[in-house]
Amino acid sequence: MRHGHSVANEKSKIVSAPKVGCSNFGLTVEGQNQVQRSAEHHADLLSTLSMIYTSDFLRAVQTAETIASNFNIQCKINVGLRERYFGIYEGRSTDFYSKIWEADLTGTHDLAEQVETVNAVARRMTDTVLGLEEEHPEGTILLVSHGDPLQILLTRFNGVSPKSHRLIPQIDTAEIIPLKRHRKLCGRL
Repeated sequence: MRHGHSVANEKSKIVSAPKVGCSNFGLTVEGQNQVQRSAEHHADLLSTLSMIYTSDFLRAVQTAETIASNFNIQCKINVGLRERYFGIYEGRSTDFYSKIWEADLTGTHDLAEQVETVNAVARRMTDTVLGLEEEHPEGTILLVSHGDPLQILLTRFNGVSPKSHRLIPQIDTAEIIPLKRHRKLCGRL
């Protein structure tokens, strides 16, 4: 699940540094409403959850806590689900995403920009998912994370290169995408 609409979304601001995102830029009223609608839409699936794991960023924690309280399920933070770090673009306009995503696709990132690479995010997210699946081999878990990390994770489930993460359908705020364990996810990057 991607977190609901946040203050960072509303302000068109890149918030990827834990020192900022873990305590600021939570959900907007619209985001809270999106999470509630998503919970209602997926009530059958969510009622079977054994655990919720969430990024430690405030917008994700608030999303997870809303789902947890609606379904009386425990929620735990997992830093492996954090937002992708956008380096020198931290705090800047989301207009810079297009530049970052173009560099992702072409593999032409400038190291001075300090943007977390798609392969690094793919490894982090894959390791997190595989570790949580080991902890919950029979259960259904909900992962609450962010747009880029989830898009990149989906490339692993779809068996395509992580650098093409913006070429697959975009995950909307508060959207839940059911996934089953997939052999391709276990492959090396």
